[in-house]
Parts: sequence; C-alpha cells; structure tokens
Amino acid sequence: MHAGAADIKIATVDLQRVLSDYKSAQAALNAIKIQEVSFRNEINGLRLEAQKLFKETEDLRASGADASLSTAEREKRRKELESKVQDLNSLQLRYEDRRTQGEAQLQLTWDGARKKLLSEVVSAAREMGDKEGFHLVLNCDNQNPPAGEVIFSKGVPDLTEKVLTSLNRAAVETPGPKGPRAK
Repeated sequence: MHAGAADIKIATVDLQRVLSDYKSAQAALNAIKIQEVSFRNEINGLRLEAQKLFKETEDLRASGADASLSTAEREKRRKELESKVQDLNSLQLRYEDRRTQGEAQLQLTWDGARKKLLSEVVSAAREMGDKEGFHLVLNCDNQNPPAGEVIFSKGVPDLTEKVLTSLNRAAVETPGPKGPRAK
C-alpha cells in the first residue's frame, strides 16, 4: 500500500552542520591536519636542503672561474661542480616526487575519511528518520541554502540535533583500541 502525498512525512538534516559538529569528523580532520603538518615539514626540509645545495653550487661556480687557481685546482672544482649539479637535480626530482605523492596521499586520506563519515551520517539520519516515521529526509544547509537540497521549509521537523546526538553518543560508546573514546 502506497502512502498518498498528504501522508508523506518529511524532515530535514543540516549535513554540513552535522559534519562540522560530529566528534568523529573533528577527530578525523585533526588527524589529517597533523599528517599535513608532518608532510609540509618534510617538504620544507627538502626545500632548505635544495637551497643549501644551490648556494654551494653557485659558490663552486664562482670560485672555479678564479683565474688565480691552478689548472688542476680549477679542474677539481669543475668536477665538484658537476657532482653538485647532479645532486641538485636529483634532489629536485626527489622533492617533486615526494610533493606529488604526499599531496595525493593527503587527498586520498581526506576522500576516504569524508566517504566514511558521510556514510555514518547518512546511516544515522536514515535510522532516525525511520525510527520517527519519516518517509523523506532532505539535506537542508542552513548556513548556505544553495548547497542543500532544501531552499525553504516551514513546519518541517529538523533532525539535525537528534542525528548529532546519536552519532556523538555512538562515537563515545564505541571502544577503540585503547578503550572508550573520550568526548
């Protein structure tokens, strides 16, 4: 038996707010930020190493052109310069590879976390909607209405608080590897 249009119960959930206030989402975002800081520190270390190597290369280039040096000494510095240039080129490739890999890894981590969190939020909203007898639960972004599916609603129950409470309670009650998670 199908419910008529008058029998359809509709509710809204502000997904953006749920994602920003959901404790597991906050923890995931913090973990990704820590990973990003570590990555940026590594990249900055490589950049500083490259700057030092570049200065050494320029110093060798300048000192190798000194006419007062013996032919043997100029040849020695020319070979050192060639070696430093190779080292600099190798470091530049390593830097670009690491930067590309790191950015890709951060994006994959973010995408995976977002997918998992959205799945948890949608599941909680579905469960709450089902429990309270709603036929339809729509995304209502109160901070940015064009980003949601609902531009305006009047007299439509908002399940955002109930979904958040359910998710955050579950996050606290779910034991992790070191016991229950703290609030």
